[in-house]
Amino acid sequence: MDSRGAGDFNQSSPGPDDKAVAVNINSTPNPQVQSDPEVSWWFRILVRAVGAVAGVLCMIFGLWRCITFTPLCLVAGILMMVLGFIVVVLEAPICCQWLDLVDRITKWVDLRPYWQKAASYFVLAIIPVALCASLSTFLGCGAVFITGVLYGLMAVGKKGDAVKIAHVQKRQDQLAMETRTLMDGSGQPAEEP
Repeated sequence: MDSRGAGDFNQSSPGPDDKAVAVNINSTPNPQVQSDPEVSWWFRILVRAVGAVAGVLCMIFGLWRCITFTPLCLVAGILMMVLGFIVVVLEAPICCQWLDLVDRITKWVDLRPYWQKAASYFVLAIIPVALCASLSTFLGCGAVFITGVLYGLMAVGKKGDAVKIAHVQKRQDQLAMETRTLMDGSGQPAEEP
């Protein structure tokens, strides 16, 4: 019998690598999960929901696309099913919790900026359409493309503030111009001619 008690057999001292991993995971800030003032919480949830539905639609239309006699459309259908699965894993990881890698992959993808997700969805949605241009390919990949567009909008953010700043700057320039014409070089009011 071992000198340790019955409850001590699973306890081991963490090595230096374990502490480094724990520090790296906890010290990496997630700009998207933290409060992002550019994107409201409901829009993030909406984009995730649209992405999950788009992934399921892409898989369904990809399966439909596989019923064909042309090899390029068969490849496009397989790519659509893979693309749909990837989108579902990234947007609704709760659907794929039985996979061990899903948690680590989604954490890594959530650390990426929105424009990277948008660009990847754009490119991945175009490939099956380039291989086989049909209605089912357009519908399935179009849903993923729309998800990419929504992520692109999240990356761009609100630009109304820039318009307000431009109006304020224009008004300040007008006031400065009026001030210069109403005063002479010494700062005294200019006399009317």
